[in-house]
This record gives sequence, C-alpha cells and structure tokens, in this order.
Amino acid sequence: MGKVHGSLARAGKVKSQTPKVEAQEKAKKKTGRAYMRILYNRRFVNVTTLPGGKRRMMTEARAKSKDWIIINSLSLTPTPLGSSLWDRPSVSSRPQPVTVSVAVPLASIRLAGASDGLANSVNYGTLAKTIERVVANRKEPFSCMEAMAEDVAAATFEEFSGVHEIQVVVAKPRALLHAKEAAVRITRKRGGDVVEHAEDRWDQILIRDLELSAIIGLNPWEREAKQVVRINLEMDVLTWKPSGSIPFDYKAVVWRVSKTVLDSSFLTVEALVTEIARVTFDMSSSASPHSITTAKGSSTVSGASIQRVTVRLGKPSALMFAESPEVQITRTPEDFQTSPLLAPTTKPKLLQHTVAISFGSNVGNRFMNIERALQSLEAHDAVKMVDTSFLYESDAMYVEDQRTFVNGACLDLLRQTAQSTTPSPSLRKVIPFHRRDPPPSFPTTPTEPEQEESQEEVPERYWTWGSKTHIMAIVNTTPDSFSDGGDHATVARAMEFIDTFSIPSTIGPPPSTSTPTTASRVDMIDVGGYSTRPGAAAISVEEEIARTVPLIKAIRASSSSNSNSLISIDTFRGRVASAAMRAGADVVNDVYGLTKDADVLKVVNEAGCPVIMMHSRGDAGKDKGYEEVGGVMDGVRAELGAKVKRALEAGLRRWNVIVDPGLGFSKSVEDNVIMVRRLDEFTASQPSSSSSSSSSSSPSPSPTRSLETCVMSVHPLAGMPVLIGASRKSFLGKVMGVEGDDAKGRVAATVAAHVAAIQRGADVIRVHDVREAWDSVKVADALWRK
Repeated sequence: MGKVHGSLARAGKVKSQTPKVEAQEKAKKKTGRAYMRILYNRRFVNVTTLPGGKRRMMTEARAKSKDWIIINSLSLTPTPLGSSLWDRPSVSSRPQPVTVSVAVPLASIRLAGASDGLANSVNYGTLAKTIERVVANRKEPFSCMEAMAEDVAAATFEEFSGVHEIQVVVAKPRALLHAKEAAVRITRKRGGDVVEHAEDRWDQILIRDLELSAIIGLNPWEREAKQVVRINLEMDVLTWKPSGSIPFDYKAVVWRVSKTVLDSSFLTVEALVTEIARVTFDMSSSASPHSITTAKGSSTVSGASIQRVTVRLGKPSALMFAESPEVQITRTPEDFQTSPLLAPTTKPKLLQHTVAISFGSNVGNRFMNIERALQSLEAHDAVKMVDTSFLYESDAMYVEDQRTFVNGACLDLLRQTAQSTTPSPSLRKVIPFHRRDPPPSFPTTPTEPEQEESQEEVPERYWTWGSKTHIMAIVNTTPDSFSDGGDHATVARAMEFIDTFSIPSTIGPPPSTSTPTTASRVDMIDVGGYSTRPGAAAISVEEEIARTVPLIKAIRASSSSNSNSLISIDTFRGRVASAAMRAGADVVNDVYGLTKDADVLKVVNEAGCPVIMMHSRGDAGKDKGYEEVGGVMDGVRAELGAKVKRALEAGLRRWNVIVDPGLGFSKSVEDNVIMVRRLDEFTASQPSSSSSSSSSSSPSPSPTRSLETCVMSVHPLAGMPVLIGASRKSFLGKVMGVEGDDAKGRVAATVAAHVAAIQRGADVIRVHDVREAWDSVKVADALWRK
C-alpha cells in the first residue's frame, strides 16, 4: 500500500511505502487501535458494532453519494478536557482519557475499489498521526470537547489538501458517573463552505448508555421494583464557534434527565422517552443562556442550543433472549408546542392510576387502626381517596381461635358490597362510632382549654347492621317544634325526659354482675335546637349552641344508664356541629344532607364521625312535585344520591353514612306512604321504576373491567343503612282522616308506620315516644329479623 495516494496526498509529497511500514500498518489494523471501514453509497448507522464489541460513534452521513474513510475511537494521550466524573477542585487541569473519531468523504475510494491498486488507496495511519499531533502540540489545555473537535478539523484541512469535508467526534469515557461516555460531533467543510444538508450545520452532543433505575412497565411485577433502563441521547445544537460560544453543559442535561427518570413511574417506554425529550427542551432558551438549578447550584446551558433531540431507551431486563427492547424517537421544540399530547408543562405530568386497596384489622381499636392507615394514605399529595366500601366484621379464617376482623376496601369491594342490603352471615356490615377528640380545626373558646390527645386506646363502639332495629330518641330543646315544642326547653326538663328511657336491667339484656343496674331503651339520643317545621322562626348560631351544648354536657355528666348513649346533634350548621362534638356528641344529623352550610361537611370529615343525610328540598311544606323526575321514589333517590355522591367525593367514608328519605319534607301524603311502602327500593343498587312492585328485585350491574366504571355503575345510595322518621308526622293524621289533631295522639299510627318500615329494611327509627317504640321494635325484630 502506498503511503499517501489520491485526494488524501500531501501536496508534492507522494512516496512509496516500504514492506516494513506496510506490516506495521497491518498490525495496527489487526489490533483495532485504528480501524478503517469503507461504505459505498450507504449511510453510517450509529448502532454498528466493531471488533471487540465497540460501537461506532458516527451517525448517519447526510450525503447519499459519498464514500467515507473512518477512524473510530482513536485513543489519545490523557489530556485535561474540562469536567470529569467528579466536580472536584482543579478538575479542568487534570488529565483524563479521550477518544477521537473522524470520517472523511473521498471520491477516490471508488477508483481504488475498482482497480485494487495503490495509486488510489489511502493510508489512514497518517490521518491518525495528524489527530495525535493536535493534542501533543497543544500548549494550553482545551477548554471543552468542542474546542478539541474544531482543532482536529482545522489540522486535517491544513495537512491534507484533498480533504474538503470532515466529521469529528470527541468523546470522554470518564465524563459521567452513570453513562458510558459524553461526546460532541461536528461536521466542517474547508474554508467554511456551507455544508450540503441544512441539518449538518448543527453540532451534536451525545450521551451514550446512561443507565438509571425506574418504575416502568405494565406488568404487576414491574410496578413493584425499579429496573435498569439504558438511555442514549443525541442533541442537535447550534454550531460552536471558537470565539464567543459557551460550552454545552451536558452534565446539567444528564442531571435533569436522571431526576425525571428516577422520579417517574410510566406504564410505557413511549411515554418515558417522550418525557425525556420534553425535559431536554425545557432547559433551552430561545434567546439567551439558560440557568437551571442542580444539586450543586446553578448551571448554564447555551441559549437557543438544542434544536432537535433523539432519545433511544432500552430495557435490558425485559426479554430473556434479547439484549433489550428499545424505543427511539426524534423530536423538535415544535413537536411540543403543537401537539396537545406533547405540550410542555411547568412540571412533569404524572400519570394517574386508579388502584384498589383492601384493608383489615383485628387488634386494638380496629376502627381507629383502619382510619389512621387511610389518613396516612391521604396525607400524600399524589393520593386521592376516590371512594370506600362499607365496613364488615367477619370471623377469622384458617386460624379460628382469634378475634374477629373488621374489613373494608378502597374501590375494589364496592361492586360486591354496595349492591347488597342483606349481608351474608359471614359478613356483618358495621358502623363505628369514634372520632378524633377534638379535630384540629375545631374552634376553641377562650374559656375552654385545649385538651391533650389521650395516649390510651379508645374503646370500640359500633353497630352491626341487620342484627336489630336501633332506636333514636328525639329530644328537642326548642320552644316551637311541631309536636313537643317547649316540653324540653330547659336542661332540667330535658334530663327528666331522658331518664324515662331507662329500664330495669332484668327487662333488657342480662346484667353482667349481681349489682342492680339499669339499661336504656334507646341506642342514640338526637338533640336538636332549631325547629325545621314550616313557618318556624330562624335563630342565630349562638342561640342554637346555647340550646344544645349544655344538654349534651349534662347527659355525659349524668350517672344514669343514658350517659353512655350515643348522641347525635340535629343541625345543618358547621359551627353548631363542632361545638356539639366537643361537648360529647358522636353523630351529625343534617336535614339538608350536608349542603346548607359548607362548613358542616368539613367538620364531619375532620371528626371522622357518622352522619345522617336526609332528603329535603328546603321548606318542608313546599315543592312537593315529583312528576318530572319519574315519581317520588326516583326523585328522592336521584336528589339525595347526588348529595351523597358529592360528600363521598369530598372524602366522607362510605361506612359513616346513614340515609333518611325525609318523610314529611316536601312530600305529599301519598308520597310519604309510597316511600314507606317501597322503602326497600330506596337503597337498591339500580334506579327504581314507578311501575315496579315493591317485591321486585333490581338487576345487578353489568360486569365492567374499569374501577371507575364499577363505582359509577352502583347507585350512591346502594346498600346504605336507612333511618326512618315518621314519628307524629302530620301525614299520619291525614291518613287516619283526622285533620288538625294533636300530634301527640298519633302514637299508634307512628308504631304502624315504623313496623312497616322495619319490614321493608329500616335500620333506625327516630321517635318521640320511646316506650311504645321499644315494645314495637321487639316484636318487629322477632318477626322480620330472626
């Protein structure tokens, strides 16, 4: 082979090469220190693998009709070249390994290939020595890879008159902690001539084999642990100029990309590579150098630099018998400005996923354990509790000699549990009565010191739905209620009335000790201070608190059997509910379904207490038409269902809701009768039909694969426990044909209505006349629940 021939010849210095020199060149070729590859009418592809497993650094050559001489990854004498693995002091003056690759297009290759003669062949060793001299003769360290690439291109043009175009790649194998190398690639023409293709006016910044760990993939096991992803970046940037240009800060780009990948949890590789591309453009400015914040502080990336980026990402652990599946994309800033799917945002948009979580406890206060766990979930900004199931108590399985479990779920049990109003014996629907004491946002009066949170475990209190009918006793402290106005207006008179709820223990459940005790006929006492009868006078919040809170405190302080009864506060006001719960109330009973005062929903959520949501349309004596909504049953279900749905979406636990159809509120006499007669449809899974009989069953929801669809397919009232309040209501007198009768004379009618409601599934009856209610419930439960 001749030393130099053809267009690579030095002007006037063509000599023959001795056999010894030829042997040396062959040895160099064999060892791979410099390697020549000649491609005819083909493009250079950046995934070509060379001997020894090395990958060629050249990407596609733009010219379609050029032949190329390529020297790939020529190792140079270690030299200072800017930052390296660690940003330690004086790093820019410390030597580090550097490789240079060049590609030179030559027309003479076609002649050499046709003749197999030395006259048109090329000595690539001479080109390699020229590159080596660039570094060896340098007096001052190179400021950056771009500067070294420029010097290599300039020296090649100066040394070889036949070279008119060159591609140069300068790479630093020890530049990044988690990547194989960082590199810069430039394309230059002799004398600054414009290159043939517009995109070749750009330089390229290359990041090779950046390995990071991320949650990525659709499979369940891929959501449990991070896996390695291998990223390659090719960023097209504006041409670097020896004077005035700022070196590209590739470390800042890698830092930002690494943070994005490590924090991500995409389902698809396509989404992840798109996000990586978007992040790289976020670091560019259209006009001036752009400063970003890294773990080390501020860093500058040359302004208006990144014109296009190619991202290739592979998952080496995804396939057993392949090195990796990969996705490669190329994007420009315009892609993210025009496509709504790729539009840039101020922060990476996280994918939203709906998950189902089941939970259970059988140690300590089981209800508080579950509530604390859910609160821990809700404390995360990225978590939103969409809905919950009811709570169920169940016997232990497998290891049976242990305490019963309380179980529930977020979303996943909604379909099965919500559409059943009669749980099987193995699943007993329950409602807990516990609250934080006091909730953080409750107001504290100057005369009432803050209570320290008790460290003792709070005893459990809960009802098991379906086991019995629960009695709620009405105690109105108002002067103008429709049937007992003024009867219990003072604390003393109210307490005398409450004492009548007590019964000898021998009549009720057997005593646990031989000491004479008393029991209570009621399960809950409903204290109200604001009359909702038509025409009742409005009162201030302060007046309502003054009427109710002293009585609640008196009940809790008494020594009778009723002191431990559950107490509900009959109010629609948040401040009243807050004060009542601080005094000892357990439940909020809101005739407006948590919609009259926005604060009451906040109070209920913060307290974590049960709430009774009643159907009403405002003034109890008005707006009684339901023809346009399919009849009273469909109308009540739709209107109260919407209120329940809003409350659940606001964070109210499903197991804390009791619903009340609102007998006597915005309903005609016939409407009230229908609601009692068809009460089993009130909380059915599917919308009722006015033409269906009371004994017909609603069809089950059609199966669906979507959790969101599963939730939406079940009516908001489905499976809810029901409170019925027919006590002394005027519609009973009208049914009996007695107009203007005394409300206290409707006791027998009340018993009849409540027994009918119990037969249709009522769980709680709200009554004025406790003794008569207690007797009737005993009989009704024996008939319908045993």
